[in-house]
Formats: sequence, C-alpha cells, structure tokens
Amino acid sequence: MQCYLQHLRPPLSEKTERNTYVDNVAIRATTYQEAVQNYKTAKSAFGYMYMNIRQFVCNSPAVNAPISKDDRIAASERTSLLGVGRNYHNDLLLMTIKESDVPAGSKRAALHALASKYDPLGLLSPFLSSIKIFVQNLWTKHLAWDDPLDQFDSSLVTSSCPHRTPSSTNTQANT
Repeated sequence: MQCYLQHLRPPLSEKTERNTYVDNVAIRATTYQEAVQNYKTAKSAFGYMYMNIRQFVCNSPAVNAPISKDDRIAASERTSLLGVGRNYHNDLLLMTIKESDVPAGSKRAALHALASKYDPLGLLSPFLSSIKIFVQNLWTKHLAWDDPLDQFDSSLVTSSCPHRTPSSTNTQANT
C-alpha cells in the first residue's frame, strides 16, 4: 500500500500514510466538502489497489448521507480505533476500565493495576496520577516485587477511587 501511495500520490496519500493503523485509516476533515471528497478519493484509491475500504463513519449525519450503506458503519455499531471505543452517532468515547484481578498487597500488584489501564489519549491521567505517585513511592522503599506492603500502603492500594463508576456501567465521555 505504501509503495502504491508513494507512486500514485493522490491528494490523500500523505494523510493516508500518516494515519493508517493496522487496518484502520483515520482522516480528519474540517468541512463537509472536504470530508465527502476524502471518502470518494480514499474509496477510489483503495479500489484501484483491489482493497475494499469500508466502515466509513463521521459524527455528522450530513457527511454520512452520501456514503453508501455498504461502506458505512450501522447506526447501532460501536467502533474502536487503537483500543478506544467510539459511538460516532452520539459523539461519545467509550472506555472500559476493569478492576485488577491480581490480589492487592505487593509492589507487583500495584504496578500491574497501573500498567493494565490502557489510555492512549491521556484522558484517564487525572485519575491515574495518584496511583503513579503511590507506585513511585513504593520504589523508594526498596521492596522486592512480592514483599507484602505495610498496613498503611495496603490500605492505600485497596481504597476506592473517589470518582469510580460501578463496573456494570459504561463510562462515556463527550468529544
């Protein structure tokens, strides 16, 4: 694909090369005309390579209207780009945060809890900063990975996050 895009040089080639992630292409547009033109150009360019680019989506119903129903995401579908869920029809980001399955009580457990939170956009940073500081402080105590934490540290690990939403609900953020 890169070779084709480098030789053909369609108007979207540089944007397409820069914004392709495995099997997703995410291209931004600031106007209705630009968005529709991006769709038409991408569809044509990928078709020339015998690749059926599909699942086009935009949070603007006006932009979605000229896109073939076979090429766009159904209204009920949730999509994901780089592990972050998105409901384009309601313009929401969807993030699932699972509680750690590693028992609390060691430096390993605290680091596991921190490392298991996938946040490529940095939206969870305000909530994760206290955990990062806690883990950083554990390193200053020179504990081995599985040494038990003292009573004070254990209570910090098991205390709940003040802004925590029950895991049975979906957390959504307007974009």
